Amino acid sequence: MRLTRMLLSVTALVSACGGDDDEPGGTDVVASGFAPEGGNDDASTGGTTPNGTDSDPSDGGSNASETDGPPPPPETLLGILTFSLYPADPLNDEDILGFAGAWRAPTDDWSGWGNIDDFFAISLAATYPATPVEPDTLVQSAGFNDFDWGVPGDWLLAGTSMKLETAETEAHACVLFRGGAPTVVFPPGPSGVNTPNYPIYMSTPSANQPEGCAPNPSTWQSDTAYDLVLYGGDLFPNNILAGSVHTPVAFEVGAPDLDAYQEPLSSAEDLAITWSPVGSEGERVVIRVIDQFDRLFTIHAADDGEYTVPAAELQVLSQGFVTFMIARERIEDVAFTKGSVKVVTRIERWGYFDLI
Repeated sequence: MRLTRMLLSVTALVSACGGDDDEPGGTDVVASGFAPEGGNDDASTGGTTPNGTDSDPSDGGSNASETDGPPPPPETLLGILTFSLYPADPLNDEDILGFAGAWRAPTDDWSGWGNIDDFFAISLAATYPATPVEPDTLVQSAGFNDFDWGVPGDWLLAGTSMKLETAETEAHACVLFRGGAPTVVFPPGPSGVNTPNYPIYMSTPSANQPEGCAPNPSTWQSDTAYDLVLYGGDLFPNNILAGSVHTPVAFEVGAPDLDAYQEPLSSAEDLAITWSPVGSEGERVVIRVIDQFDRLFTIHAADDGEYTVPAAELQVLSQGFVTFMIARERIEDVAFTKGSVKVVTRIERWGYFDLI
């Protein structure tokens, strides 16, 4: 039960740093040495200054060849950033912030982030099926999708963090490395290129991360414009994109009762889902119900405050423990000096029922 293992507790949701053992790159993550409070860290850890510039580009995972120097940076970069709030629920006493991102370059078989709308979930090895394009559409899925991480060289190391900020608050997603060591030699051999080992950007409470990189749910504010700050390292100049990201309107779920932990949910009857208030233009509602064997359905609901799931769709799931998830999200493609960043902001509420 991948969802239960990775996402149904505070520890799994905000502290886990890797996926399953059989995933490329392993499960270990090494902190970057981001230093939001003071001066440079030891350059051996890729230490940084508070403004996100690298103190020593030759260390900490920068592109460096053992023979010919670093390869030229790509002409176009594709970023992704997920900024999600998970309000407290019957299994988690406190609100949770999910903040994660990454950089890649277009290749012959990779033209963008496509249907990937939740990089925070991917960083925890939970890759959801794509959301239907048309509103009021329900799609059944046999389980979670596998995410192809590819080779380390497909992922790009920019600066030390990606940041969202307002006049009152700021949140950092700081660089981490899937796979243990900050760099690997790729292709193998003495003449290979020393390549960052799956660099991703994430806010975590790990002891290896400085306090400024820990997730703080209060930094997620409803219906708010944020400046997007992109630290470019060796790849591009730092960008400050004022007011370029806007969070969706917060909401409450009227039915079913998400506070009623493991209350019976009948598969013999249609399930009425209600929420309020209605959101703003450019936002959408995504609903998922997932059974104990990771079978699920995904709904793109029109944001009019109600949706009814036919009993026949509930009966496709296995009886027993099910997880109910309803999210309002906004997806924005933000242009910057070197390409674009797909930014997904979301508020997602969870409940847990006994499907009978």
